[in-house]
Amino acid sequence: MNTQPAILKSASENHATAMALDAATALDANWEVLFLRGVGGIVTLGGAFMLMGWAAGFSSWVGAIPNAQTMKANTSLGFTLIGVTMLLLTFRGRFAGLALKAANLATVCVGAIGLITLLEYVFGVNLRIDELLVVDFLTARDAFPGRMGVNGAICQLLASVALWILGRPGAKGSSNATVAWAGALIVGISIDALIAHFEARRSGYNWLDMMSMAVHAAFIYTLLGIAFLRVAAKASTFRWAIGRSLSFEFVSGLAVVIAVAALSYLSAAQVGQETLRMKRTREALEQIWAFRAGVDELEAVAHGDMLSGNDVFRRRWSKDGGEGAQQLRLRYKALLESITADPTRERLLEPLHEAVEGWLGFLQELASLRESGGFEEARRYFQSGSSREWRSRIDVLISELIALERAEVGAREREMYKVSERTFGLLPSGVLLSILVLSYGMVRLNLEMMAREKVAKALAMSESRLHLALDAAQIGDWDIDLVTLRANRSLRHDQIFGYIDQKPVWTYEDFLEHVHPEDRAGVDSGFRASIAGGEEWSFECRILRYGGGTGWIWGRGKCFKNENGQVESMRGVIGDITQRRAAEEEIRSLNATLEQRVRERTLKLETAMKELDAFSYSVSHDLRAPLRAIDGFSRMVIEEYSQELAQDGQRKLAVIRTEAQRMSRLIDDLLTFSRLGRAEIQSETVDMRALAQEVFNELTGRGTNGRKIQFEVQHLPVAVGAQAMIRQVWVNLIGNAIKFTRGRELAEIEVGFHLGAGGETVYSIKDNGVGFDMRHVGKLFGVFQRLHSEKEFEGTGVGLALVQRIVSRHGGRVWADAEEGRGSTFFFTLPKPSL
Repeated sequence: MNTQPAILKSASENHATAMALDAATALDANWEVLFLRGVGGIVTLGGAFMLMGWAAGFSSWVGAIPNAQTMKANTSLGFTLIGVTMLLLTFRGRFAGLALKAANLATVCVGAIGLITLLEYVFGVNLRIDELLVVDFLTARDAFPGRMGVNGAICQLLASVALWILGRPGAKGSSNATVAWAGALIVGISIDALIAHFEARRSGYNWLDMMSMAVHAAFIYTLLGIAFLRVAAKASTFRWAIGRSLSFEFVSGLAVVIAVAALSYLSAAQVGQETLRMKRTREALEQIWAFRAGVDELEAVAHGDMLSGNDVFRRRWSKDGGEGAQQLRLRYKALLESITADPTRERLLEPLHEAVEGWLGFLQELASLRESGGFEEARRYFQSGSSREWRSRIDVLISELIALERAEVGAREREMYKVSERTFGLLPSGVLLSILVLSYGMVRLNLEMMAREKVAKALAMSESRLHLALDAAQIGDWDIDLVTLRANRSLRHDQIFGYIDQKPVWTYEDFLEHVHPEDRAGVDSGFRASIAGGEEWSFECRILRYGGGTGWIWGRGKCFKNENGQVESMRGVIGDITQRRAAEEEIRSLNATLEQRVRERTLKLETAMKELDAFSYSVSHDLRAPLRAIDGFSRMVIEEYSQELAQDGQRKLAVIRTEAQRMSRLIDDLLTFSRLGRAEIQSETVDMRALAQEVFNELTGRGTNGRKIQFEVQHLPVAVGAQAMIRQVWVNLIGNAIKFTRGRELAEIEVGFHLGAGGETVYSIKDNGVGFDMRHVGKLFGVFQRLHSEKEFEGTGVGLALVQRIVSRHGGRVWADAEEGRGSTFFFTLPKPSL
């Protein structure tokens, strides 16, 4: 056939359609869909709430934390579109196709917002796409090319890529990997921004010193990234194959390594912080020493001027912009910037500033006296106590500052020593512990791999045995992928179709081409029905072998579903039944011949039975007439000539009559026995207890000749059968019990029942008569078979044979148990009534 089977087309299209919506819609579990809808709803509400805040001008709405970064309008719009897209991709119902188109359009808009924002940053232009809906009333219009952060724009672009893949047909394999990578990047960027917000690390949430990612925006991006990772993981074929115990050990080891790394990082960071603080403290000491040197230098210049009167010295400290005073103020400013502000230092710095300004005021006054009053007057003022008083205050304050900073340096050194000692003590222990954990993990993993290798070998051995069994049974196996329509199969499979070697490629089309044209439609329809219902496929059909010839095959296949509940493959076996079919055909032919022979034999048997009935009637009529004549004439002789006959003659005539009557009874029993074999059974429900009691009453109604007979009948279950025949059973069995207990002073006869094997009802009649020797039990149910002489007990020897024939005709069994001189028990079974 040149066309793909319709069911396979629809199965392939359905599979592609399921993957087309998104990885979440491919999941039939309700909670998966609810999860995606929940994420989509949160993202939609978050974005819409921020948009309303911008539209209403409420600054408190657009910022999660007061005075912190706000979520910009284009970011809010992007979140709204992303959330709506996720809701549309999980839509089920009549308008699912329309919802998918709307979702793809929204995805394009999200990607456009992210891409254009990035291009604005790259080229330094402001296209004002962020003002399409609302105007940012918190940020200057031309502050940045785009008001969405660089990291936020990248996350939106990644989200659009993931949503586009989930909304396209045939999204699987590498496409799922792309969704996973997009989700992982979004999670990494957003979590780094969240941590940076809490650590006040600006570089984490603000890239390139542009716009920042807001806290609530980072949270929503994290939620989105997790959702994408969840979808990709659920749709992928990757599964965690390590056992729970080994997984726990792996996670524990990883936790130890992470803990060691985290502690090492914290210790190193603390060492870095202490080093930085000590560096700043040393810089403060250097600034203090530099300031003190400036004071000393300025004082030395003033002394030089007072001693020499040289103008060069005077210019360094004179009132009109002396170089020394300006440099001293600059050094004091540098000192203030280098010292860490705290109450203790502020208590010293404020008096120091007053003392410095006072001393500089003294020097300025000295310069004024020099110019107005002359050198001598200025010298006298210089030698007064004011200069030493100001200088003394400055020296004391500087000394206290130096002492504080030196103490701070000592404390920093001691703290850094402790941290370094702890760090260098932790690192070897941590590294050693990590090595031990990883070594243990390697050993456990090696043991796991050894166990799996052992299982793999056992599986390979099992597969080898299976293939050996299949080859021995002349059975081929196959496995067809319902998406690619290609089948993997064994060599025996292809050999069944007439190939010597295995074909490179085998498809369902190849199979149908080998099916006999008259059987092809039925086989194809069964295959389609099996896929549609996910049920087993079983068939027998004729095939056209490669190279010519025909044959018969049987096949059986089982559907296998993926985690989404969709049929994705079928696996099964196939066998050559050509010889079996030929044998069945031969058997059918023989059966037809046999049936004809049976009909012919049945016809002959029916004819013979009719002839036997005619013969029986003839024998009955022809034999009974002479017997009646003998019996009648003997009776007449005895009645008419009894006076003339001697006693011996009368006795002999009585014997003739007795034997003639016994012969008549024997003929009657034989005829009854013959009829029972042919009589039709009219089944009815029989009350066995009532029937047994009725028979006993009839047998003893004519008298018991003074005998004492104890007759007990249990509550017997009813039976199903011909009541007249079953009555004859009881007549013969109860009659025998009465007859063979004749010599007992008290005859005991008990009729009962019990349940036999398989729940069948076993009726019994027990007596305390003469019994019999069990060695002769095989003769008991034969015609004319007697275990006692006729002189002891009368009878024809046909009664038990009649019992056996009646019970057998009803589908039952009859047997006996006895002990000579102790009595006997006869058992028989009859069918139970149907419920």
